[in-house]
Amino acid sequence: KLSPNVFDLWIYIFETLIKEHGVSVSLIMLEYPKASIRNIAHYISSQNIPELLEGRYFDIRFLPFIANPYRHQARIPEYCDIVLDNAIYNSHTMAVDTLWGGVPMVTFADGVDMGGRVGFSIL
Repeated sequence: KLSPNVFDLWIYIFETLIKEHGVSVSLIMLEYPKASIRNIAHYISSQNIPELLEGRYFDIRFLPFIANPYRHQARIPEYCDIVLDNAIYNSHTMAVDTLWGGVPMVTFADGVDMGGRVGFSIL
């Protein structure tokens, strides 16, 4: 569900937050499926990621899949200050989990089909 364009947009947002506000940024992703870890690492290594994001201000963490939805929802505010949504096929359950956790979410409103507008509809 994650496109290179959206990932690049996230990197741009992270770089801006670090440069202009001096904050540390962590990209937290669900390690589900496990192959996603390898794919994301490969994409990052093949791109010209800004040097700023290779230092102490940025890291990527993969959280293990938890089948119990209540435990999953409970950990969202522990790890996240804000959630950035995907574009092509954006959040469904994740939007609800995020909002139940009391964490704000930024989503896209211009999806071409219903699957790309669900996050906006939930908000």
